[in-house]
Amino acid sequence: MKTFSIENKIKNTALRNSINNIIEKAKKIHERPYLYSFTDHGISHSKRMLYCVNALLRGCNNTNLLNEYECYVLVAAIYLHDIGIQETKDEVLTEFAKEYDLHYDNTIDKPTFVRKNHHLISSYIVKQDIKKSAPPLAYDGNSSLGEYISLVIESHGINFSENLDFYKNYIFQNEVLRIRLLSILLCLADCFDCDNRRIDADKFQYTQFPEISRLHWMKHLYVEGIKFDNRMITISYKFPQLNKTELAIYKDYFCYETEFWINNIKDTYINDLNKVNMLFYIKSEVNLSKVVDKINVSDYNYIEKTITARIRNSVEFSKYKKIAIGILVNNNKVLMVKRKKPEHACHHSDSNNVLKWQFPSGIVKEVDASDEIVIKEVLEETGIQCSVNQFLGERIHPDTLTFCSYYSLNYESGDIFNGDKDENDTVSWVPLENYKSKITSDIFWSVEDFLNKR
Repeated sequence: MKTFSIENKIKNTALRNSINNIIEKAKKIHERPYLYSFTDHGISHSKRMLYCVNALLRGCNNTNLLNEYECYVLVAAIYLHDIGIQETKDEVLTEFAKEYDLHYDNTIDKPTFVRKNHHLISSYIVKQDIKKSAPPLAYDGNSSLGEYISLVIESHGINFSENLDFYKNYIFQNEVLRIRLLSILLCLADCFDCDNRRIDADKFQYTQFPEISRLHWMKHLYVEGIKFDNRMITISYKFPQLNKTELAIYKDYFCYETEFWINNIKDTYINDLNKVNMLFYIKSEVNLSKVVDKINVSDYNYIEKTITARIRNSVEFSKYKKIAIGILVNNNKVLMVKRKKPEHACHHSDSNNVLKWQFPSGIVKEVDASDEIVIKEVLEETGIQCSVNQFLGERIHPDTLTFCSYYSLNYESGDIFNGDKDENDTVSWVPLENYKSKITSDIFWSVEDFLNKR
């Protein structure tokens, strides 16, 4: 018995021949990738997308969901949806820009323009093939179906839920074409092709990439595979050997970035998926490996900043208690306080750490500025007058699950004393070589880096 596939549901000879021609033309377009630093957008990517569509339909027991014409439109769109990313001709891009009311001239960065608009360029190429009498570049088939294909192609770069005039049901030769549903399936398949087959890992050895492009590659590098098991879709990650804090950061960046668009599509079109019995669930599986490389320090710092920025912009931010923490060094000693009652890690945390010694800190309320709070708290807790030197960064503390802002401080004046005997047992200048032995909780990398350089 043949394994189910939407390709095999295309029985019409003309439609099958059209798909074969589309595949051959797409292969030719992708032969020499223009944007070499990007992930795989070629024929192998399209084939993996088709595998994912077929697996999803099988898993949801919905192999009869699509009729023959819908299968044709979806398969054609999958093979053609990324051809625009290989467009290099200025005359084509200029005409395309006019068609879509976009700005393009020799002052525009071409790779950025192409990457940003490749879904529209792909659709434009198909529409031009329909209009021209010359041999087609990419699409060779029925013009009406070609127009529907171009709509599905465009969908992987827009929010088509806002364009109901086009993303709706159509009738073609007594059959319904659910263009909105086909667009959802294409977008999901594009996101499901997320494992390390999308990249050439060897390129890291000899190619310089922009930071964001490199991290996009690394996101795929750490995905070992994706498994479809009925409605449960498991994404398996393989990270390097990491400590607890690093693992939390890797998960919060790479797992989040990998799954974000899948969940976004699912949440945006959940009513559409529910109507056709196509709801599914995502699960993460994380393994550690001794042969997988860590990202470098610069990239690690970048993703940590990205995570805190994301949290700041999220509705969840208001739920975190916010703490401002001061790092004050004077005469090769750092100012620290010992808590009277040790604080155990939050019960939501995986940590068993107990917080005893810490740097002076204070709670930041909505109306407060965190840099002003830290100066005030250092003075009240320790008797030291100080000023802010520099901002060291922010994070969610893995033990306390509080949102922490860190500042390095300048010593101005004063002698230490314990100004908060209800909370603190001791205030002390701790030699820099000894401060790590005092801290039993996680040390923020930026603080450790600052103190190591003193």
